[in-house]
Amino acid sequence: MLDLGGLGVRDLARRDDHVLVLAGPVTAADGPFRIHGWQPSGAGRIETANVLYEWTSSREHPEGLCPFALDNWPGMLVAYDTPDGRRRSGAKVSVDWFA
Repeated sequence: MLDLGGLGVRDLARRDDHVLVLAGPVTAADGPFRIHGWQPSGAGRIETANVLYEWTSSREHPEGLCPFALDNWPGMLVAYDTPDGRRRSGAKVSVDWFA
């Protein structure tokens, strides 16, 4: 079990021996949102995970993440369920890349 400080899981992705956890409010609130890096111990106790990135408030709600290397730099893509109009171009939507 993982202590996310009251936030809910929005997405999970595996990167090497870690699990990336995108966490956020379980309601339509504008934050906070966090990406955690978690290495499960399997010890059967409540665990914590390192915070890799945090949005304290965002009208764009991070909803999905995917490990993605850019020019051989490990990172991750983050997509939003309410993307800002500047992210949209016809049928295309821009996402963020975090190292």
